[in-house]
Amino acid sequence: MKKTSPGASDKQTIKERNEQTGTEEISSTSTRFGKSLKQIRKSIFKRAKTELTVAIIISSIALCYVYLNEKDNNPILTIKVQSGDKSTYELPDGSKVWLAPGSELKFPAKASTLYEVSMQGEAFFEIDNKDRNKHFSVNTEKVSITVLGTSFQVCNQKGTTKVVVMKGAVKVNANKLVEILHTGQQLTVSKEKIKKVQVHIPGDPEDWMNSEFSYNELPLSEILNDLANWYNVKIISNNLSNQSYNLTWQRKRPLIDLLDQLEELKLIRYHSRNKTCAFGDTIVITGN
Repeated sequence: MKKTSPGASDKQTIKERNEQTGTEEISSTSTRFGKSLKQIRKSIFKRAKTELTVAIIISSIALCYVYLNEKDNNPILTIKVQSGDKSTYELPDGSKVWLAPGSELKFPAKASTLYEVSMQGEAFFEIDNKDRNKHFSVNTEKVSITVLGTSFQVCNQKGTTKVVVMKGAVKVNANKLVEILHTGQQLTVSKEKIKKVQVHIPGDPEDWMNSEFSYNELPLSEILNDLANWYNVKIISNNLSNQSYNLTWQRKRPLIDLLDQLEELKLIRYHSRNKTCAFGDTIVITGN
């Protein structure tokens, strides 16, 4: 029987413990390494997912930016004429427009084969139609005008649109009807009716700007409000008759002359703060 000394036994026990501890440490290290690897993979996946999301968002913004730029490639410009002023402009397509006081015109910044403008108020158009492939149209709330000739007038106020052809021809679409107008013809479109008549026309745009007002079957209050825009005055009206009137008046004549005539006819009484009935004045008008 082989004897083992106590020291040798203790050494063997320590060795076995060290081997066991080493195994546990290796196992523990492997476990931590596995966890760390999983965390690293998870972090890499999360980062990749975040970068992919950011890339998608950036791509979407880029697409939106391109779309908006494409949409705004030909922005719409607006001209507003103050009361009492008259303005002349040349549009990007070479056409000319004369705008009456208080009028507004919206038009594309760049010329194109299909050139559409919209307006409120009153304007005279002289169209450059050298290019036969170009189409020019004017739109109001209820009327669309396609140019077949060279010059025409449009007045769009208070729900009524009046088109007068000075030279050439235009096609008017209104209330599901189509009318062709030629030189010297006028078409009036309102809620109730469409009326086509032959009229006298001025020789050129400047004559038109200085020609005459023509009102048909309108209440006196509406006539006076329109005149206020042209003469750049403020009119305060009270107790005016609802009766409709026909009125023709030269644009170049002073407003005070018209008010005097209306007062002589006992249709109104008026008081002017500055005694001028001209630019910047305030006029109080009451019915008789």
